[in-house]
Order: sequence, then structure tokens, then C-alpha cells
Amino acid sequence: MTVISTDEVGAAAPATAAARPVSGPVSEPALEAGPRRHPLRLEREIWEGLETAAAAERIRLVDLRDMVDAARCGVPEARALRLFAIAYFHARARAQAAGHRPSPGPSRALTAALETVARGGL
Repeated sequence: MTVISTDEVGAAAPATAAARPVSGPVSEPALEAGPRRHPLRLEREIWEGLETAAAAERIRLVDLRDMVDAARCGVPEARALRLFAIAYFHARARAQAAGHRPSPGPSRALTAALETVARGGL
């Protein structure tokens, strides 16, 4: 199990690809924020996508999880995170194809993906 944890000042300790299990399509990382711990079964590629999205948005993975959690409106957390990852990269590809440049603050992809999660689907 890969664990993403926060230290006493709240900085995320990123998971490395080497820390993930090599065999099997599903890994069980846990996100920790203070006393909270949520083990989740997500595909390795989804975790990598979430880590990439968090890095691109310059936010911690645990903060991204909190944003998705706040937007999910009753959708199970694992489904919401999968949906977010797909919607985020779909929105980034659309923006790139349209020639949009990154702007300061939350990206259009982040906003669009969170809205998709709030709607419960694409």
C-alpha cells in the first residue's frame, strides 16, 4: 500500500512510482490528512493522473482530494476521483487543441473537471 501523508506543517509527501506495487492493475494508496485516513482502490494510472494534475495545478494531492470530495455530491469517492482524472485531462486536451494558454490561478481544466464531478458524470 502506498501512503500519501502530511507532515506537521501539512506539506504532502509525494508517492513515487517505485513505491507502487508492480503486479496487478489496482493499488491501494491511502490519503492521510491529520487524523483522517481513507484507503482507496484505484488503478495505478489514475493515481499517476491525480499526482500529475496536482503538480500541474501546484497543489498538494491531499488538497486535490479535498476539492474533489467537496464537489462529489454523493458520488462514491473512488468514482469521483476516477471521473475527475478523466475530465481533467479531457479538458486540458480540449484547451490545448483550442490554443489556450495557461492562466494564473486554477486552470480551466481544474474548474471543468470539478464541475463534471459535481454533475456526477461527463
